[in-house]
Amino acid sequence: MSFGENQYQKILSKNREKYINLIKPTLTNPIFIIKDKNGGYLFIKSFITEDKKIYFNSVVVNIENKNIIISNHQVKLNKIVNRIFESGKILFPVGSFSAVPTFENEPQHEATLSFGNYKDSISQNISKLQEILYKDLEISILKFSEILNDNDEFRINSEFFRKKYIQTIDKIKNMDFQYLQNLYFFNGRYKQPIYNENSSLKIINSQYIRDYFIDYENAKKGIGNIVPKKAVLINSTGVGTLGRVNIHYLDEDFSVDNHVNVIVTNNLNPYYLMSFLKSKYGQNLINRYYSGSSGQIEIYAKNFDKFVIPIFSNTFQSQIENFVKTAYEKLKESKKFYKEAESLLLEELDLKDFTPTNKNITIKNLSESFTLTGRLDSEYYQAKYDEVIEKIKSYKGGYCKLSDIAITIRGSLISDEYYSNKGVPYIRGADISSNILNKEKMIYINSNFIFTKEIKVITNDIIFSLIGSVGTLAVVTEEFNNSYISNNLGLIRIINDKISANCLHLILISNKIGKYYFEQKQMKTAQPKISDKDVQQFIIPIIEKNIQTQIEQKIKESFKLKKESKNLLDLAVKSVEVAIEKGENKGMELIKEKI
Repeated sequence: MSFGENQYQKILSKNREKYINLIKPTLTNPIFIIKDKNGGYLFIKSFITEDKKIYFNSVVVNIENKNIIISNHQVKLNKIVNRIFESGKILFPVGSFSAVPTFENEPQHEATLSFGNYKDSISQNISKLQEILYKDLEISILKFSEILNDNDEFRINSEFFRKKYIQTIDKIKNMDFQYLQNLYFFNGRYKQPIYNENSSLKIINSQYIRDYFIDYENAKKGIGNIVPKKAVLINSTGVGTLGRVNIHYLDEDFSVDNHVNVIVTNNLNPYYLMSFLKSKYGQNLINRYYSGSSGQIEIYAKNFDKFVIPIFSNTFQSQIENFVKTAYEKLKESKKFYKEAESLLLEELDLKDFTPTNKNITIKNLSESFTLTGRLDSEYYQAKYDEVIEKIKSYKGGYCKLSDIAITIRGSLISDEYYSNKGVPYIRGADISSNILNKEKMIYINSNFIFTKEIKVITNDIIFSLIGSVGTLAVVTEEFNNSYISNNLGLIRIINDKISANCLHLILISNKIGKYYFEQKQMKTAQPKISDKDVQQFIIPIIEKNIQTQIEQKIKESFKLKKESKNLLDLAVKSVEVAIEKGENKGMELIKEKI
């Protein structure tokens, strides 16, 4: 099989180059082949691209006993159906072809085109054809009276009536259930707080409500209404944040901004409600009732009133509560170990009680400033930065530049046409939360992408933001080994045994060390940015091995507890889903297996 003359030029002239990577999978593994009335073969395959499904068509004809590819293009579903009924012949694959030609300077492979592995009969395979062509079409047929159910706003957009949303509601209404409006003492949003760093009260906005924890430490301070203990918190605005659910499990008081919906339950266990809302059924309800588009999406307190909540026994709800409480106790222990590791580092470097000067006047010679650094911005030369560096240089174990112990590399830009919900992880800045990698909203690169020189990370690399959230870093764990990273991220790869990844990470995120390094080196443009070459100049203390070992042990224990916490929260959600699908007893069995 080979390309016809000028096929590559034809693809470019018709602006089809974005489809080049679809040709090989279409020819090697089509979902079916149509034999047209002129004797040509139309290879058909479907792809998900840019969040929509497309059908792709490669046309092969036989010329002088050679199979020639003469056309490659996107094709509409109705055209496929018309071609099938024009010819009456469709070939379903049993195997796949082993070789196809390639473009440009690569040698063209010749492959014999044989249909011996294909079943030839449209009549015998009509049900399979329907499944292939129509499996992604979604039709919900409802009576007018059913459209009005739980629909005070009289929404008639198709998204509101998606099949999975209707199925969720029907499933729950076929068991013991209550509307959420009958189960709470309070449901609403608080007034927008006033931010004030002189206050002792933290303000938790939607950025700090994560799926598995509340990021209390990084929240800003202000004045606002205090959230009651055990209140369920739901992010209610914005693509990427709407629908995240947590509960007030912290010992500390805090307030929330007006993008967070607060529910205080009555006659319902709040830990159970949280777990239900985090489940796929709760998320279906949230996704059904939000409104808006183009990133400006929102769900209102009144929408929660219509949520159907399955009611299980108090025993079951209490078991879910125990799981969630245990998970958050492990999370607190995790934070304790991490703080101990940080305290050990600062004590070793004699930085625990160290506070650099806040004076903003520094006198430097030209040879000490612009000639040496190339920087003219006055903020770069603040005395506090010099004091931190001198403190590190005075460490008894010695110091070095980061470039002496590690290399730094910038990540790669990969087009969003290859984005998918499965494949190889593609880590972006948004996937670093509280200096830990988080895959809640991670995207993946699909199999159509051809790897060339794109940067991949390995376990124990440290990735960091080059633009925007400069100073945000995370250690690459085994889970993310061989992931791609965005061109807005850089990686630090340690090349000797002078320091471990976890110790280096702790130094770089420390408010006493790394914070000042990134703050000084970043360029303060519209968005803060830093180059990986600037990061190479950071001064790193060579921590004594026995101290590194102690730090490592505490960090590993911290990560272990955090993982256990996450697993318990996931299990609570899974137990609720099993109870909905198979009954409360099955949900209880899953809980007892894990106790």
